[in-house]
Amino acid sequence: MTKVEKQKLLTNFGGARVYVPGVAFVPTKTKNEYRSGKMIQNLEGFWSAYFQKSNAVLKGFGTPELTAVVE
Repeated sequence: MTKVEKQKLLTNFGGARVYVPGVAFVPTKTKNEYRSGKMIQNLEGFWSAYFQKSNAVLKGFGTPELTAVVE
């Protein structure tokens, strides 16, 4: 997140609710075609912080698919 802030890559999403489907899926020939649990946790942590600092809320993070109701 330090690099993102240093390069001024944050924005203002105006309080948007963000849903990210299919996070675990990797469209390549990797083992089981899914990201590891640790990688998913790291991605969710990064994007949650990014959206929070950009005035948005990460409402759904699909692992491997989004099962939350979209508001």
